[in-house]
Amino acid sequence: MYLRYVSSEKQTLIAAKLRNNRRMARLHIGRIPLAVLVFSIWLLPPALDWLAAAETLPEIQGQLRDALRVPEVVRGYINAITLICGPVVVFLSEPPAPMVAKAGDIEDPQRSIAGIFDFAAIMVAIALPIEIGLQALDDLHTGQTAWWNGVARPHGFINVFVLPAWLAYTAWHLGRRKQTLGQYVARYRLVHPGPPVSWREPLYQSIRVFFYGAWVKRGYRHKVLPQDYAYGWYKPTLPSSPPDRPGWYASAGVVAEELKYDE
Repeated sequence: MYLRYVSSEKQTLIAAKLRNNRRMARLHIGRIPLAVLVFSIWLLPPALDWLAAAETLPEIQGQLRDALRVPEVVRGYINAITLICGPVVVFLSEPPAPMVAKAGDIEDPQRSIAGIFDFAAIMVAIALPIEIGLQALDDLHTGQTAWWNGVARPHGFINVFVLPAWLAYTAWHLGRRKQTLGQYVARYRLVHPGPPVSWREPLYQSIRVFFYGAWVKRGYRHKVLPQDYAYGWYKPTLPSSPPDRPGWYASAGVVAEELKYDE
């Protein structure tokens, strides 16, 4: 009843405050600690399994591997902990507000850092739990092993679910005009003009992001192909020229901002 007697601006502020009060508390982790944590969750289990399984290197490295080898029971606990911590860290983390934000051109190394970190975050938070969950369902159906033993299984470095999971993760952030954790680590964000017309728009943009990174910026072409043939595919950027902007930036009306955080 109270909202009926206040202005529309105050109603908007009150509604936003109520939504924020209902939201789950978020983790504001620094860029470097967040990067170290996510990459550790992603790479530690496969590295321990590799140290335990590899037996083909010279004797001196074999002795070092014996010193670093972790017992199977301990590796099972580590696999279970990382499987739980991955979604918790990724989905509960939220980039804090930057100290300074200004429009600028984003270099390709920044985009690469954001893409690699988002790949790692998606792997530990979405792709790996899906793979382990499906294996656990198979164990539950066949009854060969207990389904809860699946959380202690060795974790792979990559699986087939990572690409569709990456597309869904990127499209969700583009559709909601939110900054990904990879953009936070790389210190930039994309500013969109408004909400999407439909779900097809962010999905289309995500596909264009993928092709921009996987095809357009395959810079090794100018090294393995003759220069006259490769020039049409790869045009080197002069140091004094601004970075190339992805084509979907212009089609979506997106502006990039460089960010500075209190670190």
